Amino acid sequence: MARLGIIRNAERRKRIVAVLTIWLEMCVVVSWFLIFLSTTSSLHTYRPRIRSYSLDFYAKRDYVRRLLHDSDESCISQLRMNRAAFFKLCEMLKNIGGLKSTRNMLIDEQRSGETISRHFHNVLNAVMHLQDHLFKKPEPIPTNSTDNRWKWFKNCLGALDGTYIKVKVPLADKPRYRTRKGDIATNMLGVCTPNLQFVYVLPGWEGSVADSRVLRDAITRRHGLKVPNGKLSYNNRKKQMSRNASTSPVDSQTSKRTNRKWSFEEDVVLVSCMVDLHNMGTHNADTGFKAGYLLELERMVGKKLPSANIKAKPHIESRIKTLKKDWSIIFDMVQGNCTSGFGWDSQKNMVTAEDAVWESYITSHKDAAQFRTRSFCFYNELSHIYAKDRATGQDAQTAADILEDIALEENVEINEGTEHENQFELGSDDMDISSRVPQTSTSSRRKRKASEIDESISAATLLGDKLYEIADKLSDSIGSERVLQQKVQELYGALGEIEGLAADEMHIALSKIPDHPTQMLVFFSLPPSQRLGWVQRFLTTH
Repeated sequence: MARLGIIRNAERRKRIVAVLTIWLEMCVVVSWFLIFLSTTSSLHTYRPRIRSYSLDFYAKRDYVRRLLHDSDESCISQLRMNRAAFFKLCEMLKNIGGLKSTRNMLIDEQRSGETISRHFHNVLNAVMHLQDHLFKKPEPIPTNSTDNRWKWFKNCLGALDGTYIKVKVPLADKPRYRTRKGDIATNMLGVCTPNLQFVYVLPGWEGSVADSRVLRDAITRRHGLKVPNGKLSYNNRKKQMSRNASTSPVDSQTSKRTNRKWSFEEDVVLVSCMVDLHNMGTHNADTGFKAGYLLELERMVGKKLPSANIKAKPHIESRIKTLKKDWSIIFDMVQGNCTSGFGWDSQKNMVTAEDAVWESYITSHKDAAQFRTRSFCFYNELSHIYAKDRATGQDAQTAADILEDIALEENVEINEGTEHENQFELGSDDMDISSRVPQTSTSSRRKRKASEIDESISAATLLGDKLYEIADKLSDSIGSERVLQQKVQELYGALGEIEGLAADEMHIALSKIPDHPTQMLVFFSLPPSQRLGWVQRFLTTH
């Protein structure tokens, strides 16, 4: 009986183990089934759709029609113009601008959105061709005008003013585009008629430039603003009032009280202190120095010229304005965007140009006439301080200038295409057709590789510029010692070029002049004809 109980318990255990084994196998099968279902659903969800371009074309057309053609509200919200203006613009772009529809895109689809990246230049070029139709011809205000706003301005053609348009520029260009209010923008000049129709537009100037400089550039351009003789263009009244206020008797009396005649040696000391302050980097800012630099300059000048009694305001402040004004006139001639023909003579410290170039430039730049026969000894030093952030207007272009560039590019492309066809015709008889396909792919790979190389070179150049700036800042702690060392190295050659200077005098001067950095800068700023007398006087006093 005992053995029978043991046998029954063993059979019961076997049954329990079999049931548990079957249950576990069923669980494994169910889990694998669930995994299979999840995998198939994910494949079904992320399976790429086979695109039908014919269906996409009609779908896009239907979307554009619903977006633009349903109501003026939707059209204005998308394009900032109503349907009538948009359709008229499309018609002008087609008939006048030469814009054509493509196989998958009509003219009204070539607008803001995803497709603009592929048709951007085509649309802009077509818009440029509309300038003769969009810009109106100005008509002077008649003498019998009854308009309360314009009847006071007889023969006036319209109004002009500048405005700021915010832009995004590279970090290195931000100082040139920063306005007086701190915004990064471009300065655009606009001229319109009394009924608010545009006559002339000049965009592209950096935001740091003054409105008067933009206006002067617009007047002197070949495709610039032309005002007939006897006609007027009305500017902003606020600017005229500011001019009148700037020439008031109070200001003239103040200028008489603060007027001070600077000697050449004082100018040399001031400029050398400005270079030292710029090299130290503690007061540097966009377009020059930041607030508080005048007091530091007063302290530095006072150490070198203790008996001169030169103050930060008004002496140093007014003198820096004068020097910077003279430098900017020369810099615009030598480094300007539309001033080809000018050069700089580093020996005479003068601007060089042909007489015809001078006469043409002076007619529109009266302030530049004085530098036709006058030298400016501090051009290189002030360029080191101000030239980096000086606005040049290199991107300023009118619609006529852009159309000329487009025509030149088209002519170049036509000539290149003609030369390529001629070369193909000459060599087509001996060319293996099977080798054309790999050549095309190789050329495309070369273009991509060249573009990658250009990007790497530009990145390396930018990195090198940054490292150079950091190195300059690290070396600025020793002031202008580097500049003085360069002058010391050049001193022997400069003394050897002086006619009439004895060898003993040259060696004595070579040993004494480096001990006086200010006097050494004075020596190099003098023209070669005056250096002999200066060295002899220096040796007698030192």
